[in-house]
Amino acid sequence: MATTAHEVMHWYIPGTFRFSGAPPAWFSEGFTDYFAAKTLLAGELIEPDMFFRRMGRLLSRYRSSPLFGVRSIAEAEADFWEDNTYRYIYDGGAAAAFLLDLGFQAGGRSLERALSEARRTLPVTASSLASALSTVRDNRWIGDWIAGTADPDWDAELERYGLVWKDGDLVTVDDWATEMLRTIRP
Repeated sequence: MATTAHEVMHWYIPGTFRFSGAPPAWFSEGFTDYFAAKTLLAGELIEPDMFFRRMGRLLSRYRSSPLFGVRSIAEAEADFWEDNTYRYIYDGGAAAAFLLDLGFQAGGRSLERALSEARRTLPVTASSLASALSTVRDNRWIGDWIAGTADPDWDAELERYGLVWKDGDLVTVDDWATEMLRTIRP
């Protein structure tokens, strides 16, 4: 089900974005992975605890990659098919989309709306996309993350949104994130 949702989601990401050149893989694969899971959650095809476990696994794999803290997500794209690299890009992009979505929701907006606005600036570039994704205070880390100069403090950011690690799984402590992410808000 997750694979089918991922492949169907490609019609939107990157399909509807008119990029100047190839779209960045962290976006075309990682954001697609995130939105596939979010769509399954919004469609009640998976339970919230399964969604958060999936996001936790993606983030854990990303942070345990030998590339984490060594190569930026953008630099890694040059070697996409090498061992560990494509998984690093998929997982990092999905984890970033998840954290960005939480930031937008906390600011009364949505990641879907930001992406809709990003599609209007033609041609879409990695830079214009990063600019659209950083329009709320909580998401200003995205430019530095893409450039590889800094990762957000993932645990502190997640905790701010009521998410913590328990027995290796990401869980919600107050259901705020569940309620915010359960819908698609264009």
